[in-house]
Amino acid sequence: MRKSLYLSLAIQNIKKNYRTVIPYLCTCVITIMMFSILDSLRTSAIILQGVGGGTMSVILLLGRVVVGAFSILFIFYTNSFLIKKRMKEFGVYNVLGLEKKHIILIISYETIILSVLSLLLGLFLGVAFSKISQLLLFKLMGLAATNEFTLSISSIILTCVVFAGIFFLVFLNTIRMIAKSNPIELIRQESAGEKEPKANWLVALIGFITLGAGYYLAQSIDDPVMAIMLFFLAVILVIVGTFCLFTSGSIVILKALKKNKKFYYKTKNFTAVSGMIYRMKRNAAGLANICILSTCVLVMISTTFSLYFNIGDIVDKRFVRDISVTARSVPNEEVVIETDSLVNSVLEQNQVVGKNVSNYKYAQYDYSNINGKLVKYEDINPVIIMTISLSEYNRLTNDNITLADDELLMLETKYFKDKDTLSINDVTYKVTTIKDDKNVIDSFVYYATPIYVVIVNDMDVFYANSSDNYVNTKYIYMVDVDVDDELETSITDQIREQGKLDIYQSQYSVDGKIQNSQTFFELYGSLLFIGVFLSVLFLIATVLIIYYKQITEGYEDVRRFDIMKKVGMSQKEVSSSIRRQVLMVFFIPIVMATIHIGFAFKMISLMVGALSMNNTELFFYCTLFTVVIFSAVYAIVYALTSRTYNHIVNQK
Repeated sequence: MRKSLYLSLAIQNIKKNYRTVIPYLCTCVITIMMFSILDSLRTSAIILQGVGGGTMSVILLLGRVVVGAFSILFIFYTNSFLIKKRMKEFGVYNVLGLEKKHIILIISYETIILSVLSLLLGLFLGVAFSKISQLLLFKLMGLAATNEFTLSISSIILTCVVFAGIFFLVFLNTIRMIAKSNPIELIRQESAGEKEPKANWLVALIGFITLGAGYYLAQSIDDPVMAIMLFFLAVILVIVGTFCLFTSGSIVILKALKKNKKFYYKTKNFTAVSGMIYRMKRNAAGLANICILSTCVLVMISTTFSLYFNIGDIVDKRFVRDISVTARSVPNEEVVIETDSLVNSVLEQNQVVGKNVSNYKYAQYDYSNINGKLVKYEDINPVIIMTISLSEYNRLTNDNITLADDELLMLETKYFKDKDTLSINDVTYKVTTIKDDKNVIDSFVYYATPIYVVIVNDMDVFYANSSDNYVNTKYIYMVDVDVDDELETSITDQIREQGKLDIYQSQYSVDGKIQNSQTFFELYGSLLFIGVFLSVLFLIATVLIIYYKQITEGYEDVRRFDIMKKVGMSQKEVSSSIRRQVLMVFFIPIVMATIHIGFAFKMISLMVGALSMNNTELFFYCTLFTVVIFSAVYAIVYALTSRTYNHIVNQK
């Protein structure tokens, strides 16, 4: 045969299977477009040379890696739907005289056509939307937009190489599937797996145990550092549990319903339950994927939006004054004098008068929290105590408070409240919690480790009770400056530059509210951009998996529902059965995803708390809003795909 015949057959096959080919093509185009956009932004000189360019580049690189890895899995996944539906077609070709090498040649032409078309469309859309993406990123980061635009040839080449490799691997996998099958198996492949699956109680039990373990882990942790360390373990447990429950747990539950005669032997329940059991093993993997992807979307959107919307509150709590200078490892009072002189001299040089000055010495101790008692640090359950002398506190607040050596004043925080005693190295202190209404003490909310801010009567007595613990004496000078942002930034830079000198073996750290505010916008704006970017990708993946599932099931159910009509079921009963079955299967993933996000809420709250996000109420409402919006989108997808399913099943 002439090669033109194989090319003609390939083109005809693409046209004939447009209902499944077009979504696959969309999958490839969208992933190529997103990969291209992220890499072009990552390598853009405009971004790299700007403020925070390094942070953005790293975040965009991580986003590109995620998109690349996801593209491999998702393109393989969607291609499997195409191949499975066409197995009977390949078998017919084989029976009619085409050898496997001829079928492989047809597949080769189809792969080349779809790959080239995907790359051309994906790269075109990637270039077209790169500028829009850049403007959106700059907007989220609070940076001034620029009209400059450069075409990244290196990004185009990298995208072509990566996705050409993916398409080649997909092609090899297709060839492998065809090569190991014989004509009869290919013809029967479309109806393979119709045998009712058995209830695997062991796998179902593993699913319940791993899911329960993941939920318990998420609920039992109270330390932000431990939450970050164990988050991925909890995620893996939940993913394993989800797949086990969908593949085997669902069968166990459905068969239990089948044994309930009062429930099962009703027309509506009989057709719905029996239909789900008959095909659940094949649907389970897709439903589990939908559940996991939905959970990813909910987590990313809720966390990144809550972080971004809370930047103002984070900055206000993180920076008590406009400028903060901290001298670490302070050996004597001369460092205190030198620090004050450093700040005041820079202010005088710029003809600025400092306001609301708050300056004090404090000592930092490291402990471990063992059963509610603070003991010598043992690299477990860390707690940091910042101690300030009562005399310093009275000077700052103009109060005249008195304390005994066994009494403490403690700043009320999320880590310490509603307690009247504290045990430190077997010494029990009476505690009175206070609020810093005058805003003179750094609350250290930006620490990931739990912080106790403590006012003690005598620093030497407290140190004597904690002499075995590591201690670091520090001095902080905080001041407001009533100037514009540009001058405030300049003053902060000048203090930082002059503070590089090693004054009496002390090391300085200098923070400016305006500068750090921009840093937060850069970090959280980048995270929000990547979160939205990946969420859109995962949402599209979810929609396409649902679409393919509905299309595949629709074609498989045509014959079965035709038999139902012939044995006496009316069109209305068939449609009702379809609707109930689709509803029962379709909304299980979103319900499970909502349960996942509910159990993960505490752990994620601790993790975002490590990023200075302590507004749990805002995070809750962002999560709730995300779940509601996503559920609405999910319902719209259900409405559209169920119409397609219903049309296929009821076609004459």
